[in-house]
Amino acid sequence: MSSYWLQRGLVAIAQIAAVVLFLVLWQQAADHKVIDVFFYSKPGDIWNQIRSWYDAGTLGGDIGATLVVLSVGYVVGVAAGVVIGVVTGAFQWVGELFDPFLVFFNAVPRLMVMPIFIVWFGFGYRPQIYLVVTVIVFQIAVNVQGGLREVKAELLQNARVMGASRLDLIRHVYVPSVAIWISATARVTVGFAFQATIAAEFVGASKGLGYQVVLGQGTQNVQAIFAAILIMVIVAVVIDAALAGVEHRATRWMPQAST
Repeated sequence: MSSYWLQRGLVAIAQIAAVVLFLVLWQQAADHKVIDVFFYSKPGDIWNQIRSWYDAGTLGGDIGATLVVLSVGYVVGVAAGVVIGVVTGAFQWVGELFDPFLVFFNAVPRLMVMPIFIVWFGFGYRPQIYLVVTVIVFQIAVNVQGGLREVKAELLQNARVMGASRLDLIRHVYVPSVAIWISATARVTVGFAFQATIAAEFVGASKGLGYQVVLGQGTQNVQAIFAAILIMVIVAVVIDAALAGVEHRATRWMPQAST
């Protein structure tokens, strides 16, 4: 155990050192006019931009607006995707009926429907949340459905012999068997949900990290764009770490690979 944590610590130190080295080289290149700060900015100006947002009281509002859209859209999309995947995977006739529709909607470029959502629901959170849901729901449904269909027939047969109903099979066989599929898919799709959230804020938003990117583009303020991107990265890393912990807890019953 001690060697494991030592290795993790060394990896973390190396990662931090790499980031610090990159920032130092970037700052030095800008200070010595190796790169044009108008196009590439520099870490000092980016930090000052974040500080100015904080001092103006807009930083928390922008992060909060993005997190509201991301969290609500993500939770609804994951829940709906899991339900659709479980139903179409556990009931063969339902899967045969809806498979062509799942494939079709999963292939549609969902970002193209944002203008339609704005026409239907106006500006604000609603069209943004709907976009996030549509981006991830079909991906999750298809992956969960595939996981259900990988459940071994012997396991299902044994459960039926013991008197398990269809609902019992779903609760006690299907869902535990695809826990790894659900958790892994949810962790991967959070990236797509985050991208959809930012893209949704490009159109008609009045606050949010995506809105700050558009505002920086309109004013040719490149450090504002980099500052918003930096905050996005930090938020994404925190969310991924949290989901990694959830995935570990959801799959801790599985046998660990020996090293």
